[in-house]
Amino acid sequence: MAKSLQRTDKELAGLYERHVQTVYRVCFAYMKNADDAQDMLQETFVKLMKQSLVFNESEHEKAWLIRTAANLCKDSLKHWWRKRESLRDPGNLQFMNWQSERLFKASETLAVIMGLPSSYVEIF
Repeated sequence: MAKSLQRTDKELAGLYERHVQTVYRVCFAYMKNADDAQDMLQETFVKLMKQSLVFNESEHEKAWLIRTAANLCKDSLKHWWRKRESLRDPGNLQFMNWQSERLFKASETLAVIMGLPSSYVEIF
């Protein structure tokens, strides 16, 4: 008799309990942030719930979860909203004028902003 591809809540809870710590550690290693690691952990198990996979053994399900978590974290880190430039880096204080190929210095406004406390600088 073939096993149903749909998992019961009890099976999913058991799978989660067995592998949650390992998957969280993988996510935290990539994301370097507890909140983002929790998000990726959740995304990993949601992806598992959506797919109808049959694992032959516990090691296979663990390997799938680790690889899926790593791929989700990498995809998240590559996303455009993650790419930020630091204004504190002196190299970022000069901008290229593409029409004349000349460099010009940052304005006085930027210098005033950089003098503010770091919490305000991040907002700007």
